[in-house]
Amino acid sequence: MRIKSLVAAIFVVLLLYVVVFAQSPMSATVLKNANLRAGPGTTYAVAGTVKAGQTVTIVGKNDAGDWYHLNDNHWLAAFLVKVIGTVTPTSTIAPTVAASTPTASPTSTVSPTLTSVPQPTSTAVATHEPTKVSHSDPVTLAYIQDLGDALTLLIDGLKIVNEQTTAASTNPYLLVSLTWKAKLLVGLNDLKLCATNVRKLVPPDDLTDAHQDFLKMAERLDVTVRFIAYGVQHVDGKNISAGAIELRLALASMNAAKAKMDAVISQ
Repeated sequence: MRIKSLVAAIFVVLLLYVVVFAQSPMSATVLKNANLRAGPGTTYAVAGTVKAGQTVTIVGKNDAGDWYHLNDNHWLAAFLVKVIGTVTPTSTIAPTVAASTPTASPTSTVSPTLTSVPQPTSTAVATHEPTKVSHSDPVTLAYIQDLGDALTLLIDGLKIVNEQTTAASTNPYLLVSLTWKAKLLVGLNDLKLCATNVRKLVPPDDLTDAHQDFLKMAERLDVTVRFIAYGVQHVDGKNISAGAIELRLALASMNAAKAKMDAVISQ
C-alpha cells in the first residue's frame, strides 16, 4: 500500500503541470489498413503501417486538420481513424528541413532535427518471464522513491518552463532578456537532470517493462531541451515549437510507463 500511495502522489502532482503545458494524448481506432507517413501528406516517405481495428495515440495534427501526429512521431490521415472522444488535437508543425534544421550550430554537440529523433540507447527488455518481486521489498521501494525524486525535477522544470513561456507570450520582448533566458534555462536544466537521473535507476524485475518507457521519456526530454535551448538562444520559434512536440511525446511515454506500473502494482 505504501508503494501504491507513492506512485499515486507522484503522478497526481505531475499531472497538475502536464495539463498546462501539453495536451494529453488521445486514442483513436484505425478504420482500414493504411500506411504511416514521416510527415502530414502522401509526399512524405512511408514510415510504417497500421491495420484496421488497431488503436493509435494522437498527440497533434497539421494546421489543416487532415493528418494526425502520432506518439511514435509518425503521421496518419485523419479520415482513416475514428477519434475516441470529442477532444480536438492541437496543431503541431510538420517535420520539414526548414523547420527542423538550425541555421547555426547550437552549443550542444548534437544538432536537433525533427526527422532524426534519437531513440533510447538502453538495452532492450529481455524476453524471459521476469521474476516477481514483492511490492514491499526494499529494492522496489527504493526504485519508486528515486523515481519520485526524478519526476519531482520534471514537475519543477515544467512549472518554470510554463511560467516563462506564458510570460513571453504576453511580452515578446522577454525573448531577448538575459534574465528571462536564465530563468527558462533553470527549468530546462531540471528537465535534463530528470532524464539523467531516470537513466541511473535500476528497476526491479517486474517493473523493467515500465522502466523502458521511462527511458524513452528521458530521451525525449533530452531532445526537448536541445530544441528549446537552441530556439531561445537564436530566437527561433520553429525550434521552440519542435521542442514542445518532443515534450508532448515525452509525456506520452511517461503515461505509458505509469499504466504499466499501475498494472504491476495493483496485482
